[in-house]
Amino acid sequence: MNSAALAFEQVTKRFGSKIALAQFTLDVVPGESFALVGMNGAGKTTLLKCLLDFCEPDAGRISIFGVTHRETRSRARLSFLPERFTPPYFLTGRDFLRYMLKLQNVVYREEDARATLESLDLDRAALDLPVRAYSKGMTQKLGLAACFLSRKDLYVLDEPTSGLDPKARALLKLRLKGLRESGSTVFFTSHSLADVEEIGFAPPLERLEAFNTSGGTSTLPKTLLGKVRDLDYKTIRYPGHAAIMRTLFELGLMSSEPAEFRGVRVAPRDVLEPLIAANIAPTEHDIVLVRVTVDGMKGGRRARAVYEMVDRRDESTGLTAMMRGTAFPSAIVCLMMARGQTRPGATPQELALDLDAFIAEVRKRGLPLETSFEVF
Repeated sequence: MNSAALAFEQVTKRFGSKIALAQFTLDVVPGESFALVGMNGAGKTTLLKCLLDFCEPDAGRISIFGVTHRETRSRARLSFLPERFTPPYFLTGRDFLRYMLKLQNVVYREEDARATLESLDLDRAALDLPVRAYSKGMTQKLGLAACFLSRKDLYVLDEPTSGLDPKARALLKLRLKGLRESGSTVFFTSHSLADVEEIGFAPPLERLEAFNTSGGTSTLPKTLLGKVRDLDYKTIRYPGHAAIMRTLFELGLMSSEPAEFRGVRVAPRDVLEPLIAANIAPTEHDIVLVRVTVDGMKGGRRARAVYEMVDRRDESTGLTAMMRGTAFPSAIVCLMMARGQTRPGATPQELALDLDAFIAEVRKRGLPLETSFEVF
């Protein structure tokens, strides 16, 4: 039985000839905070409707803490906030929270309700107001408060930052971080790549931006299941990159679907790529940044290990940073296999290699990999 908090296996959903979900597969481990990011219409809400049994997938399987999503009991451990949250307009905020908690056999406590609202920057006076008097942002905060007060193991939030101002978004992120640190699982959707965090590197790079990504086909989530509490993959880009890419996607300029222009059918992406390439100065070369941060406990004290590489084009060989950062590690793995320094058979790469030997080979080839270890 799959021990994941959420498990989607080859989930497919069609609406007539339109494919909303195509063999979607994903595991979210207990205690993980996972953001599903995609454009409007990408199928995020459809996936949640399938998860909650609001609509039936055409193919595939979904489970919640090992129980098929088709069973009502599978949803007993989760709290859900829909994208278009509309509470009964005639209830006060207090009445709504009291009613929602009663449905879940949770005792309503006034002090908890006030504290939760304040943590989301919603004045406690809102408890006395009818929902009809709420703004969009106030309504969203009320829905989030109802979720958090339910004290569930899993929170499924569809576009939770919708209608929130910058301050409320920042407070929500702190709340979600607190849930993760307490061991709860958070699964939320977003269409915005602009909600990124700053990340610092040594000059001249300094402040860059990072946003969560899925990790591709990595086997780490399964390898480390039950061994680590949080596992995040993040993509690093120059400041403003995410907002620019979002604009290009929303305008359809990244589409591979041909469109007719002056009698000629052409894919927007095929036009955009050479335009971007033509406007990149030949002196601007690529940079590969890698940072692995591991936080944990050692001897009863907090500890942190960091592996970091900042690599640039090698002018003497003409190899780009991306060439060096991908080809060299691949060659090293092949060399170690030939030497019998890897585990035989089909083994995840993180288990197949001796880390110290691999790092030594990386440094032999001039890749500037730095390591540090700190105890607090």
